[in-house]
Amino acid sequence: MTLAVTNPTKEDFVESAMKKMMGSGGSEFVEGITSLIGRPLLNSVTGRDNFIIFSIFNVPDGLENKKVLGVFKFIFIEI
Repeated sequence: MTLAVTNPTKEDFVESAMKKMMGSGGSEFVEGITSLIGRPLLNSVTGRDNFIIFSIFNVPDGLENKKVLGVFKFIFIEI
């Protein structure tokens, strides 16, 4: 039951990905542009397969799709 309640949403995934991108040590200007453009872009291209107790997120990465397993609202593991 706990896993179903803490299954991450697409918004949880996008928020986590944006925090990871922002943590790369860029300037405030670059971080602002990344947030302004990156968040809507990532949200629009990310797909989510909901398996009730976990989700798999699909993000296009060039010619391939990157797959990320999400559990507990904030744990994301590339698979």
